Amino acid sequence: MLHNFSKFGIIAHARTGSSALLRTLGLHPRIDGKILWEPFGWRNKPPAGTEPIGHITKLMKNRCGFKHLFGQVTEQTNYKICAMNGYKFVTLRRRNLLESEVSFQLAVATNHWNRLRKSTYFEDLKKCEVTIDIKDLAKQIKKKKRQHQLMQELDAHQIFYEDLYFGDKEGQLKKMLKYLGYSPVVTDEMLEILDNKHKLNNNETYKLIKNIDEIEQVFGPLITS
Repeated sequence: MLHNFSKFGIIAHARTGSSALLRTLGLHPRIDGKILWEPFGWRNKPPAGTEPIGHITKLMKNRCGFKHLFGQVTEQTNYKICAMNGYKFVTLRRRNLLESEVSFQLAVATNHWNRLRKSTYFEDLKKCEVTIDIKDLAKQIKKKKRQHQLMQELDAHQIFYEDLYFGDKEGQLKKMLKYLGYSPVVTDEMLEILDNKHKLNNNETYKLIKNIDEIEQVFGPLITS
């Protein structure tokens, strides 16, 4: 039998490393791979009119944790999800909203949503000849800012992509596991998944965006020296 507070959810935006985080938590000996990918994503999307909490409850039978992308359902449903009895929640966000949205738009353009096909990402991005609409970029950043405010109001353990992937990974994981009610066991295999060497985008990929100069002129730097 699972101990109290063993069921958990990761609430995140797309392109925040939520898949890698869920895989990492799945390696904990008490969780042991009993995880669910996006109950409202393409793999598990329910028929229209399905009651969302019942849908999650059904899918979570014999599982410990799931990850949910904040933009896949309405704000009202997000609040309902985070009020589910018997669960604890972690929110995962990026401080850099420009990088977050550009990363999202490059994923849409290339259909590269994770590291699984990283070896072909650069060439695939080259072929796409991506130009990002400035007005739409501003609109989406504004929307993300609003969603960040809503996520901050949730009763959850709040973490940021920048701290988890570029800071004290082990310390972040231990705090998270304690909060979720698990022993703070962190292995080298878990830390390897969170290594930022797996990151898809960098200065070289940003330079492939056709209007990168215009983007940086309006929003500030993406490319760092």
